[in-house]
Amino acid sequence: MRTSKIYNYTPLNVLHTPHTHTTHTLHTDTTHTPHKHYTQTPHTHHTHRPHTHTTHTPHTPHTHTTHVVIMTSLGVQGAFDAAWWPAILNNLRNLQCPINLYNLTRSHFSERVAILCANTYRKERKVTKGSPQGSCCGPGLWDVLYNALLDLEFTSHTKAIAFADDLAILTYGETTSEAEAYTNSDLAKIENWAKQNKMQFNELKSKTMLIARKRKRNREDINIYLNNRLEQVKEMKYLGIYFDNRLIFHKHTEHITGKSRKMIYMLGKTAKLNWGLGHKSLKTIYEGALVSLMTYGAPVWEEAVKKQTPSEDAEDPKTD
Repeated sequence: MRTSKIYNYTPLNVLHTPHTHTTHTLHTDTTHTPHKHYTQTPHTHHTHRPHTHTTHTPHTPHTHTTHVVIMTSLGVQGAFDAAWWPAILNNLRNLQCPINLYNLTRSHFSERVAILCANTYRKERKVTKGSPQGSCCGPGLWDVLYNALLDLEFTSHTKAIAFADDLAILTYGETTSEAEAYTNSDLAKIENWAKQNKMQFNELKSKTMLIARKRKRNREDINIYLNNRLEQVKEMKYLGIYFDNRLIFHKHTEHITGKSRKMIYMLGKTAKLNWGLGHKSLKTIYEGALVSLMTYGAPVWEEAVKKQTPSEDAEDPKTD
């Protein structure tokens, strides 16, 4: 092996068909177990709670009604590989999962062994965590685990938003110091939850950003901690949308403008009078690729775009 970092490898589910049917049944039934907080859609990597997705991120809270907002993005070290099975089973008990499904899940987790073979070398290790990509129940089991984080008793100033393993924490305050204090208080709760569930957040991928349109009376530097001090940025990408510290979304509109121009340029090269793609094919590509690209997350940034003027230094569509 060329690398000693075994955690760089991601396990994939290549189990035979009967076992796949079992995990499919487990995922479908557990994700429909009634619970006031546990709602989700099968077969997708989805939001853990209803109405918590990108279109709600900048509006909860909103800088129109508050003075200062601190947005913190947290990335889980190892993502789905970090799902600790005893914690999942504990959460299933708290969710009052039917005993037959609970026993099925516990059996699914029992006697798991990972085997690494390289030439004559063979290494075995007991597995106690992880949700293999490609499995039917993997996303559902992850949601059972992560839903407990969203159930933490945050202050009334904080909103937690999650999609799969992407977590965003938004905290508002009348002043920078107040928002900073509430943020650190709630991040301490998240840090404690992570330790209890044998999970770590990647400090290199975790960022924090101060959002404030009026800065005359507020300091611009913040000290936000998760184990160590998090890097403060002026722009942050979350679920494919570039947020900035003024919520003007200039970088995001430039990004989608550049990608759209490249796509239009490529479509133009294939659309000729006597050869190339036909009108119906071009329309299908336009509606399926270009329109979806330009309108992705539009409820978030549409108001900001109305106040912008076209950029003259947009990216050349011929460049890579």
